[in-house]
Amino acid sequence: MYTLQTQAEKDLFRTAKNARDRGEDARGCQSTSQALGTALVLNRSDWLAEMRYTIAQALDRIGPDWATAIPAVERALMNDEMHNATQAGRPSLD
Repeated sequence: MYTLQTQAEKDLFRTAKNARDRGEDARGCQSTSQALGTALVLNRSDWLAEMRYTIAQALDRIGPDWATAIPAVERALMNDEMHNATQAGRPSLD
């Protein structure tokens, strides 16, 4: 499992994971920067378009710490998704 190193990676991971898992419900509670960072991590150009941001504008808005964190957060979310899928296939120990 990939370990997140910086606070920016941890914050963006939590925000993007929440949006991935809860969908539209989570997006409505996010700040503009959180929503843009999430859209970039989850590769949701449709969300960027809805917010009327280009990729360049979104990167500028979220700032350098989150922009640098995007690749690590994307990897961590992919690992989290694979881990959850693996766990779902295992029989319960209850």
